[in-house]
Amino acid sequence: MSNHYHVVLHINKAKADAWDLDEVIERWHTLYKGCALSQRYSAGQTLLDVELEVLKDIAEKWRKRLIKISWFMGRLNEKVSR
Repeated sequence: MSNHYHVVLHINKAKADAWDLDEVIERWHTLYKGCALSQRYSAGQTLLDVELEVLKDIAEKWRKRLIKISWFMGRLNEKVSR
């Protein structure tokens, strides 16, 4: 008997951990609108230091969501159920 399997979904955590702020935001924006700060940042507007720190915290939450299979499946199921 052969042990064949197919990879349907693969998470490369090391690669995701290497994404910079711009890449996390870009990837998130391909799926969602983002927030006012990420929209302003993406448009090239200057953010205050405190705004940039808040955006970095938000982007870290997004990074974690982008690499969680359970989060992905939840969003997928949400779209299917609609």
